[in-house]
Amino acid sequence: MSTKDSHDHLFRYGFSRPDVAREHFEAQLPAAVVAAVDWTGLEPVPGTFIDPELERTESDILYRAPLKSGDELLLYVLFEHQRSRDTQMPFRLLQYMVRIWEAWLRSHGRRRKTTRLPFIVPMVLYNGTQRWTTSRQFADLFADGPVFDALKRNIPTFQHELQDLSQTPDEVLH
Repeated sequence: MSTKDSHDHLFRYGFSRPDVAREHFEAQLPAAVVAAVDWTGLEPVPGTFIDPELERTESDILYRAPLKSGDELLLYVLFEHQRSRDTQMPFRLLQYMVRIWEAWLRSHGRRRKTTRLPFIVPMVLYNGTQRWTTSRQFADLFADGPVFDALKRNIPTFQHELQDLSQTPDEVLH
């Protein structure tokens, strides 16, 4: 079994267990979000949202977490197997987030009285050989300057969470 397959298996096994996923989410999310979630209802959502041509370098998993307010939070974890950092990661994540919202609207939107979308927290677990040094801000994909300043209100604003495993020895991950 290759290192990539080994890490993918470990990721899939660990994150398929709600108790393991919950520990990770509680450690990564802001305290206000952790307090707002009804963790007893945490459940994986079947399916994948990655591009088929990227299946060799990525795995993903989506969790639904009900909020105590009655809304829901979607926790999207992308496990990045490639050995180099991806400067376009915020754009790829935005594509995946749109796919998640589209699927959510197909299955929930028509039955709900509200048009509010669920929050999505995009998280990347990076397993490259070098530290992640590229920006996690979507807006950083655009040229800076007066045009950016004038049009920034038209740019989606988000930053993905990142857990950089590049300096973690394989023995610790297994």
